[in-house]
Amino acid sequence: MGCDSINSKISKIYPSENLESEVPFIIIPNAGCPGCISSAENLLIKYRGSNCINFYLTRVVSKKKLKIKLGYDVLEYENIVLDSLDILSEVNVSGFYPVIIYPDNSYFEISPDYPNAVNELEGYLEHNCHDIER
Repeated sequence: MGCDSINSKISKIYPSENLESEVPFIIIPNAGCPGCISSAENLLIKYRGSNCINFYLTRVVSKKKLKIKLGYDVLEYENIVLDSLDILSEVNVSGFYPVIIYPDNSYFEISPDYPNAVNELEGYLEHNCHDIER
């Protein structure tokens, strides 16, 4: 899988998921940089149920704790997937930070090195999504 695009790699792991879609997605690890993960989780809460973005929750140790933290119905939304295969280990990122992957196959970690990642994603969503209330 070394030469494949990041979306292609993930599609091989999750063949049922249409990751070659026109929406970005965020991979959120259960542990890592607390502030970075919190900002990604805030996006998840804000955009859960949206057709404009997908979320992959990875390295989750306890579904119970996840539901306490993000809401009891967090796994009932179609745009939220629980990753049981540790997708971050397959896509050559640190695994310490959430990762935003855009439809053009570019990706950015939400990290101190890239503090505008969340704002840029929200700007992207505002311009490219029609189901977001403005």
